[in-house]
Amino acid sequence: MESFKIKHFEKENPGLSFPWFRTLKEVETLTIRQHLAGVLSLPTDVTPLVLTQCIADRSVTHLGFNAEADDFNIEVLLHRLEITPASTIYINWYRFDRIDEMRFEDITRYFDYLWYPGPDDIDFFDFTASWVLSIDHDGRVSSVHV
Repeated sequence: MESFKIKHFEKENPGLSFPWFRTLKEVETLTIRQHLAGVLSLPTDVTPLVLTQCIADRSVTHLGFNAEADDFNIEVLLHRLEITPASTIYINWYRFDRIDEMRFEDITRYFDYLWYPGPDDIDFFDFTASWVLSIDHDGRVSSVHV
């Protein structure tokens, strides 16, 4: 998690600590990339860029949702997509080489402190890797289900 996001959260929420998260170690991100690649029927040694492009190419855009909307809610979106996420979710910040783990309820509650319009293209998924929810820098929402 980028430190400025933690500082911004704590400045706007005096007395509250930033919610629990864990930055995955390099070996864990490699394992996740290999697992995602396997689920997507790609070679397990696929590069992070090719994995990212493959997910983007296979994703369906959800025109009725935009992360910049005041009423945007990941929980509602996943429910409509008939996805039941695990209690902890992975957040991919770039090309599946910087991944954090966070409780799903905190992602839902504090989404506006995690995703920033403009610079952030992020992906959410859980340990099953059977779905990936992507939000681009303009707030466009897409997903791929396996």
